[in-house]
Amino acid sequence: MGLAAPADVGTKRWQGTFGSVLLCTDGGQTITLTGVDYQTEVPPIAIETYLRKVPDSEMRTGAGEWGVIPMRVGVPKHLANPPHIIRGDVVSPIAQQLVSTDCGDAGTETGFTEILTVLTSSQHGAHIASLTITYEHGGDISELAVPLELIMCGLETKALC
Repeated sequence: MGLAAPADVGTKRWQGTFGSVLLCTDGGQTITLTGVDYQTEVPPIAIETYLRKVPDSEMRTGAGEWGVIPMRVGVPKHLANPPHIIRGDVVSPIAQQLVSTDCGDAGTETGFTEILTVLTSSQHGAHIASLTITYEHGGDISELAVPLELIMCGLETKALC
């Protein structure tokens, strides 16, 4: 599975925010995030990782996007203003952030925690082949491989776009 961001290849530098990675745990146990590593095919200029926490539907107020964010051009601070408002608490860094959403209850109406990845690309584009989430639970460090491709369209990624 992959998400792609189109671009004008004349653009020298641009940014895109990718979501769709929802975090949950078995039985609602609490885990502590320690980081996200990205496996790149065409490296971006920069990668930033954020955590977006969206409350249960009855706790939501205000207009804007409360659902999962597949991809938006721009960065979270710019997406906090009209016309592309995304709602929820967006935090960085993600290290030491807690996740306790039960996978059995996870859904866009019950509230969710989403990883947002911001890629900064040149006209060459960027291609993240997959990502690995590292977390701690009960003193043990674990990793979760996520087979999700993130693509910023450009000169070196045309075949993927």
